[in-house]
Amino acid sequence: STGDLIWKFKTRNDVRSSVIIDKQGDLLFGSMDGHLYALTKNGTLKWKYNAHSPIRSTLNIDKENHIVFGDRNGYFHVVDPSGELIHKFRLTTSIENTPIVDQNNHFYLGLERGIISFNKNGTINWHYKTRSAISNSLTLSNNTILAGSKDWSLYALNLEGKLQWTYQTAWHVTSSPVAGRDTVYLGSWDWSVHAISLANGEGIWSTQPERSATMTYFASNIIVDENENIYADSRNDRIYCFDNRGKVLWSMELRGEDVLGGMSL
Repeated sequence: STGDLIWKFKTRNDVRSSVIIDKQGDLLFGSMDGHLYALTKNGTLKWKYNAHSPIRSTLNIDKENHIVFGDRNGYFHVVDPSGELIHKFRLTTSIENTPIVDQNNHFYLGLERGIISFNKNGTINWHYKTRSAISNSLTLSNNTILAGSKDWSLYALNLEGKLQWTYQTAWHVTSSPVAGRDTVYLGSWDWSVHAISLANGEGIWSTQPERSATMTYFASNIIVDENENIYADSRNDRIYCFDNRGKVLWSMELRGEDVLGGMSL
């Protein structure tokens, strides 16, 4: 509550992924030094796993309580809660997104040219091709896979890899879509935050708060609270709060460099 530093833990290179917390309350994260770290809540190293490649993607935990992630060399790792390797296989040239997992323990991942579904032993279930990269993590909502792409599109697929609908923006999509009760919210480089029907992909609203030479585009992940207010940071050094109809409730200027990272609530 005071903002004082409680502890810090030093790795041998950058940490570019988010920290996740497992069922035991341990902190898990990957580092560009090629290791997966598990720390206690007091910051003490519990164990580390050597992936032999930089880890940029945020980890996930599957339905069997295994830790899953990809590395910069394109390998997918399945690690048990004690840090022992279960499976390792190569999927692509590089993995920088977080894998998502469904109730049947099938995995889904956005790649340079599409979306794949696979099992933890490396069997590919299907591959849906897109025109450009899926550069952020997928979202799973009501058995629908949502993926934003640099080809300016939002894709909605079912769990069998069949296209349900697409929604077109006016520029790149590099943020992960966020699903509300029946609406998908999405930031884009087209200076807009978009609200889209989850059922059919029809646009509900989009907003351009301050389109100008200051580049008010939304490149990083947005967040949505329980009232479906939307919080989005932009490249014009501001954080915006929109209500669920797209009205700007408030904005706050951040003096300094562009805001490139996502927020947390």
